[in-house]
Amino acid sequence: MAALVRRLALLVLLLLATRLHPAAAELDDELEEAPDASSSASTLNKRKLSPLEPVACPLVHAKRPRQIAPKFPGCKSSYVDEPQTVTLVLASAGGPPANLRASLTSAGVINQHVLILVDGAAEDGVTRTGFKGRAAWARAFTGNTHHLIFSSGRLGYARALNRLLSAVAFSAAQVIVLPLDTPERVSASEGNELGRWLAGARRALASAPPQVAALAACGASSTAFETKRRADRLPAVLAPLPGVPYIARARALLEAGGWRAAGCTSSSGSEDGGCEAASLADMGARLWAAGKEVRAYVGDEVGALKNSEKRWCDRPGARQASFSRNETACANAFHEASTRASQLISAAASKRGARRMPSTTEFLGELHAGCPAPADDKGICPPEPVPMLSLTLQYFRRGSYVGKLGDALRDSWTRLGGGTNVEVIVNNDSGDSHPRWSAQLARMPRALLVYSNNLHEIRAYNLMTRMSRAEVVAHLQDDDKPHGGWASNAVKLFGARRKLGLLGGYRGRFDGGSITELNIKMQAKNHIKYGPSCKNSIPTVEPLTKIPMMLIYKVNAAPLVVRRSVFLQLGGFQLGFSCKGESGIGFDFEYSVRNWKNGYEVALWNANFRKLGGTGGTRASKSKFDKRRRTEIRNNRIMFKMYPGFHHNKGNGMAMQANKGLVRRGRQRGSSFDPSNGFPNFSGNRQCTDPWHG
Repeated sequence: MAALVRRLALLVLLLLATRLHPAAAELDDELEEAPDASSSASTLNKRKLSPLEPVACPLVHAKRPRQIAPKFPGCKSSYVDEPQTVTLVLASAGGPPANLRASLTSAGVINQHVLILVDGAAEDGVTRTGFKGRAAWARAFTGNTHHLIFSSGRLGYARALNRLLSAVAFSAAQVIVLPLDTPERVSASEGNELGRWLAGARRALASAPPQVAALAACGASSTAFETKRRADRLPAVLAPLPGVPYIARARALLEAGGWRAAGCTSSSGSEDGGCEAASLADMGARLWAAGKEVRAYVGDEVGALKNSEKRWCDRPGARQASFSRNETACANAFHEASTRASQLISAAASKRGARRMPSTTEFLGELHAGCPAPADDKGICPPEPVPMLSLTLQYFRRGSYVGKLGDALRDSWTRLGGGTNVEVIVNNDSGDSHPRWSAQLARMPRALLVYSNNLHEIRAYNLMTRMSRAEVVAHLQDDDKPHGGWASNAVKLFGARRKLGLLGGYRGRFDGGSITELNIKMQAKNHIKYGPSCKNSIPTVEPLTKIPMMLIYKVNAAPLVVRRSVFLQLGGFQLGFSCKGESGIGFDFEYSVRNWKNGYEVALWNANFRKLGGTGGTRASKSKFDKRRRTEIRNNRIMFKMYPGFHHNKGNGMAMQANKGLVRRGRQRGSSFDPSNGFPNFSGNRQCTDPWHG
């Protein structure tokens, strides 16, 4: 009976997951077609190899937008929007070693994206030591593309790396991984060698055959073999050893689903987040099973790290598995993964010879079959729960609001059940108020505090959405205070409407009449707005949830709530709508149009947020407001070039017609529209009391 209940529960979860992932089919189109799982399993059984246990789906990763805005003119920033190599650094709460920046500089990656996650910082985040550690990291990595991330609770090796891997820009071909203890272990004398090794490994991986997924400074021993060709003189290994640097093809790690969330349980039953060695071995096994290879790059051909085996692999503790408190459970997990990968490598060597590697069809097994969560009958490494909602907040120099914002985030978190139901990510774009934010986020488990160098909202929201884990992601601003049951209503609306890609919580509009690319006055006049303090209120109700909502052509920030898989599939917000650190007004309208263009719905409902007051940002002065207005005009114009024949009449008509399926409300402000009768009379429409805020 208990088994039947578990199966029914799993079926319900899978159905809910399918309902909240409408873009799964499109997103999987670009992935390699999986062979028949049963035939693969049969092949493995004939070789006396056990099929791999099912692992997580490939990580849904951002893609380049299908409609690309022209680059914003006159940008002075050196920010790299499309890096080729991204460095992931896991660190403790202390500051960085002095030579780490020099190592990345000599490797040629310091000016590309460097993502640093200080794991479990909140345990130390409100102490003097934590403040000093943050300041030290900030001084060492001041570049435009360096992001320092603090976790409010212990994530552990796999979960922390998966956060960073998800944040990697879509353009990245390679990912450098510097594990938890690498920065502390890199001495000054080894700093230059690390840089030279990374530079050589980057070149070696770029020229290696496509099936080579990763190169490590050294790796766990296995039944390794080498090809006879000089260009492939890279020993095959199980996986990198804990604590050593390695470099991988980004796509290979993403398609493998990231690292297994190895949160081994302690004797008290709490998750400790260890099992680094088991997680590495498991990743190696899955890469080998999928027809990929993990190899060791010593660097002799470029003259770097000639003594790498001594430098990196024979250091005290380097070969010891890095486990959490439950040593036996983690050691067993490491042994099982190691055995699987070694069998796969050995089978490939005996059948194919030194020159041939295992194929996907022979060794894939159950990898990605049905894409369930990682299963573990022994309860050694339970999967991390997926949150219902991710709250992402863009913050810039509003220190007096931190307490109110923290309380509001905590309230929204509590109303959805607390725990791991809600994920909170704050981008501190100005770097101030670290003690205040650390204290606020310490009240919520595994919240992330991201430090960026004045990205502004477009790039900040793109970064936080990639890093988030929920399918429903809410983008919040630092002058709004979330209030009441808005979060629950947002989740319900996305669950009820499979095609809903974007939900606005403040204002929206229909366009009509004689709006053209060049007629600015008509752009400002010929539309009808809906929302708070406007002539027109929302006239319809979503039939399943009974929540007042309407489908609309464009919505304004904020809040903006997105379906993450659709957001990443469509490429996120347009980077060409602003320079780094500047206003990108109109990005919300363009993303609305892009949703309609690609078959997704845009809706408006009243989140009932409360304004915190004050004037700042692009409204702080006349000069800033004038620049904002010029940006708005420019971005409105280029939308006509981006969507010829669609924007605005065709797209607007689609939005109006889509409202036929909704239920009319009783009494509401203003004259409602009838989708069956075409456009309403847009001329002379009275606007909202604050026309420039939506």
